[in-house]
Amino acid sequence: MSVSVSVSVAMIMAMAVALFLAVAVAVVVCGYVQRLAEEKRQWLEMETTRMEEEKEEHLPLLQRRAKQLIVEQGRREEKGEWENFISCTHLPDFGQDSELSTFITLWEETPDKDLEQVLQHEYILMHL
Repeated sequence: MSVSVSVSVAMIMAMAVALFLAVAVAVVVCGYVQRLAEEKRQWLEMETTRMEEEKEEHLPLLQRRAKQLIVEQGRREEKGEWENFISCTHLPDFGQDSELSTFITLWEETPDKDLEQVLQHEYILMHL
C-alpha cells in the first residue's frame, strides 16, 4: 500500500506542478495581452492627435481649394453657355429643361408644309 500511496502522492505532485505551470503561463499571457492592449491604446491616442493636428494644418488649404472649385465650375458653365451661344445652332441646350420643352412644343405646333421642311426636321432630329 505504501507503493500505491507514494505513486498517488507523486501523481498529485505532478498534477500540482502542471497546474502551477498552467497558471503561470496564463498570468504571463494575460500580462502580455494587457501590455499589447495598452500599447495599442497609446498608439491610437498618438495617431488621433497627429491626425487632428494635420487636419487643422490642412484646413485652410482645403477651404481655399473648395472655393477655387466652385469658381472653376462657374467658369466652365459660363464657357459652355458661351460656346452654345456662338455656335448659332437651333438645337436646344439639353442641360436646360425649359429649352428642351420649348423646342418640343414649337416643333409639335409647327406644321410641315413641304418636303424640304420635313427633311430639315429629320436632319435636326439626327443631330440631337
